[in-house]
Order: sequence, then C-alpha cells, then structure tokens
Amino acid sequence: MKIAPSSAGALTWLSVILLIAGGSIGAPDGRLFCLVLAALLAAIPFLFATGKRRLFAGFVLGIAVIAGYVTYAEGDAAYGAYLRQQR
Repeated sequence: MKIAPSSAGALTWLSVILLIAGGSIGAPDGRLFCLVLAALLAAIPFLFATGKRRLFAGFVLGIAVIAGYVTYAEGDAAYGAYLRQQR
C-alpha cells in the first residue's frame, strides 16, 4: 500500500511541528503526549511512503522515540517526587 507523496510530506511536517511543540512544553506529561503523537504521525509515512520521504519520516520517528524515552524517565522521576511530597 502506498501513500500519496503530498500526504506523506504533510504528516511528516506535522510530526516535526509536534516535536517542536512538545519540546517547548515544560510538563513531562504534556511533552510525552506531543512526542507520542508525533511518533504515531511519523510512523505512517515511514511505513507507507517511498524514497526520501520515508527516510525523513524515519529520522523524525527516531527522534520522537528517543525524546519520548528520555521524557518518560523525567516524568517518572517527577511523579515520584510528587508522591513523596504528598506523604
């Protein structure tokens, strides 16, 4: 199954915008939401596009996954600090 090049480009650029928006959010939960959404949107062109669009979508997907992993660790630590404060 193929995806139209314009659709692949639009999804990839929307993923880039979500990566930038997620990076500007201070709360780990909000940042993780944006990064997961960016990864999901980048996965579609990575799986179904061809050529350079697929390569670019894979690059964006990789950045989103790595940033999401780091953000998840930060969020886990922040949640632990919140629980200690509430006791």
